[in-house]
Amino acid sequence: MSQKQEEQDLQQQDKKETEKEKEKEDKTEKEQEEEKEEKNQKPLKKKKEKQQEDQVYGKLISLNRGISSVTITKPKTTIGRSSTNTLQINHPKISKKHFVISFKQRKKKNSEELDYTFKLTDTSSNGVFVNSGLVGKNNTVDLKHGYEITLLNPRQMGRPIPTHRFFFHDLRLVKPLKGVSGLATKYTFCWDLDEGGYGKVSLATHNETYETVAIKIIPKNKFYDPKKEGWQSQKVKYVNEINVLKDLRHPNIIELKEVYDTEENLYLVMEYVEGGDLFYRISDKHKYQEDEARELFKNILETIKFLHDKGYVHRDLKPDNILLLNKESDTDIKLCDFGFARLIPESGEISTKVGTINYRAPETLTVGSFGKECDLWSCGVILYILLSGLMPFHQKRKTPLHQQILWAQYNFPEDVFKNISLAGKNIIRRLIQINPEHRLTAEEALEHPWITGEFEKIKDEMQGIHNK
Repeated sequence: MSQKQEEQDLQQQDKKETEKEKEKEDKTEKEQEEEKEEKNQKPLKKKKEKQQEDQVYGKLISLNRGISSVTITKPKTTIGRSSTNTLQINHPKISKKHFVISFKQRKKKNSEELDYTFKLTDTSSNGVFVNSGLVGKNNTVDLKHGYEITLLNPRQMGRPIPTHRFFFHDLRLVKPLKGVSGLATKYTFCWDLDEGGYGKVSLATHNETYETVAIKIIPKNKFYDPKKEGWQSQKVKYVNEINVLKDLRHPNIIELKEVYDTEENLYLVMEYVEGGDLFYRISDKHKYQEDEARELFKNILETIKFLHDKGYVHRDLKPDNILLLNKESDTDIKLCDFGFARLIPESGEISTKVGTINYRAPETLTVGSFGKECDLWSCGVILYILLSGLMPFHQKRKTPLHQQILWAQYNFPEDVFKNISLAGKNIIRRLIQINPEHRLTAEEALEHPWITGEFEKIKDEMQGIHNK
């Protein structure tokens, strides 16, 4: 090969190497730029991920004391006995992973807005109930705003067992209470529980603690309108309830937490009790077994004794105004509706006639005054209903209702009361006494053998003598 040819080949090789080096440099610069861009994007990506994680899409509001509510921030939320779950519930009947809530995001059609759907999957051995319906292991159901989730069967084999209950909130549908300074920022409205002539009661949750409360919303035009008949007495009733509840603190009395007074409405923020009232519980059960009735009635008497010791008379005791703490217990109560309650004056007597006639004592139907004894008559009527599922005084009889009450005209039908102890019937007689002075006081009723169980001891002793 000539020298000239060799030089040309070397030049060509140098050229190729130079091009390769340049290409390598260009590639390195590109990679560096990409790395730099990726590095710059990392904080943005992390920020976006953090924002997504911080965003709350829904909530599981716990209805059980000692069990936390859960915020739904991730595509999957798990509840179960294992500590690896979003919420751990340490109960032997709860599975390691009892159920899973998942949500999926997708863009709405012809829109940049995101939509998402919630679903619940049952992964338990002992069951998950949505709105009282069993989901079934490995089955999945849609989860919508306001649905109730219950872990375990609340009445397995006919006997109540502890359960854990939640309300599901789709936060797209939950709106804050508007127009009330303080209340709107402190609580989130869920839905209406009840509505009547007085206004309505709404379920709400505390925005920080997630505590569930009942907010009684009373439009002022219900009682501040002089054109409406009885408006003054209605005003007194609502103001009176506030004053009484502020003065009373007892485990068996509904708690008034806060009051908000606006131009249009009165807002009473109250303890939420989710077991319903005693009237509906009796309707479901038809009647109470004697042992259950004794436990429940003892709780009622202890509450009335506390009330009377504080100087108050309730004046409207009835099953509708006795709430059950939860759906599992038939005996744990909260007394409510103190609109007719009054401080007992020094004379010991009141003259205004109020209350529901079926539960009113004879002295409240006649001209004259009455005292705290009227509450014990009402207690006697309530106990009669608990044990029989029947009203002792009712309008279907030939004798007018008020005359039945004035004469204490009632009986114990054999087919209904044949299995009720003599002591059980005796305490009813001692409470449904025409003469208030002959009626048991709350303290005396708590010492009655039917309440203390002494009659059972005597019965056992007599049975032992008989067997000898």
